[in-house]
Amino acid sequence: MIISRDTNIAMIPVRIGSQRLKWKNLVLIKNKPLLYYSIQAAIKSKKFDEIYINSDCEIFEKIAKKYKVKFYLRPKKLGKSDIHSDDVVYDFIKNINCDKLFWINSIAPLQNYIDISSAFENFIKSDKDSFFTVQKKNV
Repeated sequence: MIISRDTNIAMIPVRIGSQRLKWKNLVLIKNKPLLYYSIQAAIKSKKFDEIYINSDCEIFEKIAKKYKVKFYLRPKKLGKSDIHSDDVVYDFIKNINCDKLFWINSIAPLQNYIDISSAFENFIKSDKDSFFTVQKKNV
């Protein structure tokens, strides 16, 4: 008997060409790159079969290896500031097989594994085909 189950993929999109803050995903916070906090929250949530850094720049492959997640190199044209999120997602799902794709923002260091777990569970319980979360935080 073959048991089928959904493949849940977390994708953390990063690009090298931020216009307002250069190299923002690599900015150090407590001696760790900003990207690190999203990776760790996704890992600690224990909700995903695979976690990918999705980037237009090979420098992020080293970070993926260091933190034991996968890396997907998207075409350079999908790293421009005028590219829509849908284009990044479409390119990814054309190349990486998954049943459910979860976009984890790389620039939200206050997002923790509990936030991700909760959003994941709420999405799975819903009968929606997409789900967007926001949270008000005072810092």
